Amino acid sequence: MRLAKPSRNFWPHAIIAWFVIFGAALAAWVSVALRQKIDLVRADYYEEEVHYQGQVDRLTCTAALRSEVSIHHDASKREITLLLPAAHRITAGFPATTATSMGTFGTGLPPGSHGLLGY
Repeated sequence: MRLAKPSRNFWPHAIIAWFVIFGAALAAWVSVALRQKIDLVRADYYEEEVHYQGQVDRLTCTAALRSEVSIHHDASKREITLLLPAAHRITAGFPATTATSMGTFGTGLPPGSHGLLGY
């Protein structure tokens, strides 16, 4: 009487295959991780910081003005009045739609200081 040949157990091969696949995946992840740019700051970090600090300073300086500025609209006269605190009054020439006057409104500097001469 012949004994039946025992079937082969696939588990040793499966475990070895799992370790090979795991090692290959680990090597792939290490390869990807080593190629990543990991700089914590930009090349122009200081220029960006100065620019950002300027923005923070502008917001800080204008925070106190928000409650002191008032805008009034008179539809019958077709007029808009902007009232600023005394320390921030703007003087512009007439007519107020020239490049010089618009530059004064946009920058808050008096005519001749902002460099917009007109046309």
